[in-house]
Amino acid sequence: MRLLLCCLVLVACGKPNPDACCTTADDCLKYGFAGITPCGGDLVCNANGTCVVPQCKTTPDCNDPTLTCDIYGECIPAGNGSGSGSASQYTLTVEIVGSGAGAVTSTPPGISCSSGICNGTFDAGTQVQLAQTATAGAFLGWTSACQGTDTCTVALSSDEKVGAMFGTKGEPLWSKALDGSSLEWGHGVVANDDGDVIAVGQYIGTLALDTVTIQSDASDVTSAYVVKLDGLTGKAIWGKNFPVESADMIASDGEAFFILGRFSGTVQLGATTLTSVGSYDLYVMKLNSTGSVQWAISVGGQGQETSKGIAVANGTVAFVGWEPNGITIGSTTTPDSGSTTGFVVALDAASGSIKWSHVFAASGGGALSTSVYAGTSMSVAGAVAGTVDFGSGGSAPIGTTDAFVAPYDFTTGTLGTLQRWGGSGSSASISAVSQDTAGHLVIAGEFSGTLTLGSQTYTATGAAGFVANLNGATNVWYAQWSTTPSGSPSVLFAPSSISLGSSDIAIAGNFCNGMLRVNTTNLMSTSCTVQNPLRTGFLVRMKNNGSTYVAIHSLGPYGWADSVSRAADNRLFTTGKFNAALSLDQSPPVLLQASDGGAAYVVAFAP
Repeated sequence: MRLLLCCLVLVACGKPNPDACCTTADDCLKYGFAGITPCGGDLVCNANGTCVVPQCKTTPDCNDPTLTCDIYGECIPAGNGSGSGSASQYTLTVEIVGSGAGAVTSTPPGISCSSGICNGTFDAGTQVQLAQTATAGAFLGWTSACQGTDTCTVALSSDEKVGAMFGTKGEPLWSKALDGSSLEWGHGVVANDDGDVIAVGQYIGTLALDTVTIQSDASDVTSAYVVKLDGLTGKAIWGKNFPVESADMIASDGEAFFILGRFSGTVQLGATTLTSVGSYDLYVMKLNSTGSVQWAISVGGQGQETSKGIAVANGTVAFVGWEPNGITIGSTTTPDSGSTTGFVVALDAASGSIKWSHVFAASGGGALSTSVYAGTSMSVAGAVAGTVDFGSGGSAPIGTTDAFVAPYDFTTGTLGTLQRWGGSGSSASISAVSQDTAGHLVIAGEFSGTLTLGSQTYTATGAAGFVANLNGATNVWYAQWSTTPSGSPSVLFAPSSISLGSSDIAIAGNFCNGMLRVNTTNLMSTSCTVQNPLRTGFLVRMKNNGSTYVAIHSLGPYGWADSVSRAADNRLFTTGKFNAALSLDQSPPVLLQASDGGAAYVVAFAP
């Protein structure tokens, strides 16, 4: 049913005329039509193979309850349908992926697939049952129109697509180098409802991906890219260039995408013109499923703001960052407090209007907002020093720097129960926060000295990373990752992103100048300096009980892992940057190689 909704909203889901045009590049790729030019702008490819202005985009546009908006943007009698060239039939596409092998057959007959892509045409309303048989490796699950490992049943009321994965659990399904003519850096990735992937970052020059090519606005200043990739193969579906310095983070409500980044000067994002207050301000823009800007807003002060996180739920988009010299958020200006501090801003997801905001500043102290997660509340996490007011009075210090989570009401911004953790004379911070199915907080960060969580106190030798699941003030479970310095400066360890599934947790991040020990696995890093900030990325996957590790990987040897995201079927996607070559666990086989010394990347991992 998901694709039926897509057809009603986007008028771009139906099979195009292969001899004339495609509504979108997505259509051209989906059906394998080479050399066909997509219709530009808001035009759609009609049933006659002509690019036209659509009569409608959604069924309500037809203003008649007896009519429905079909895939060609035409108002037709409800129930007639329009699928793969016939009003009474639809196409079911099956795609087999993974390192293993297997077969997929259908009842009623029509699909018998053992590799690649297979199609079957069925009468509208048919309940098609798909069965699989693994011949090499294991069956890892269905994707797209089906989920899980049970028999897949699809009711055809529109064209549908199902992926079947065979191979080894947790293996790389595909890897994609976003490799252009100059500099590329991947910062954020998210999976949408149909299992495809949106990757964001910054680049200079030309970025050519399959049939998609985008060009930056200048040769010496980075622009932002937003690229949609097929979740099963990594093929580029569409790409967008934006005249801002970077796209740093992305969140999705399943249909639309919300992007946070930095810009300077005056820029045009869709119909909105933004002008920075200081040298760099932050922007948030909303994109629809085809990459068109719906709205954009900015916040900024006299200094350079830093973007740190974005999340969306319950019709609210919240983003967090740092400001060094005061900040203007809407009509409210917070003056320079004398030190860098964090902030959170909540927006209405539909319009982009500001709902509420907080700036975490106090005399002699402040809180750095490093992550935000939308669960039962809008939870902001980070590091806090001194006595700081998060919205309901001052919070007193425990150690030199403490970790904190501040939950806020989606609509009003009212502070819930603030939690703050630390140890006397010690430092702690949280860089990623999530929530399990029971509503418990799951946090990842680092500390030195001691850290008290609930009734338990933990001690680090040097710097240590940690992952903890907490129920209120009670520690449910805790995992400490130790680091061993081997150079100067000391070990840099930074978990940057966390993705929580129904049974496991995935954490991505970076480290350098030493060894990171996770459970019984030692990950070796590169050496780094301020002038040469090389990193080694890591991706850790662990069961929700905190004691069983599913996979522990390094991404390098010179590679950053900036973000990890999860599809509904538990495939993982990570993005970042690598120099020259990217290997899993610093050993052959090499996943990717760059043409000019470095590139951004996206890697997909099996459930």
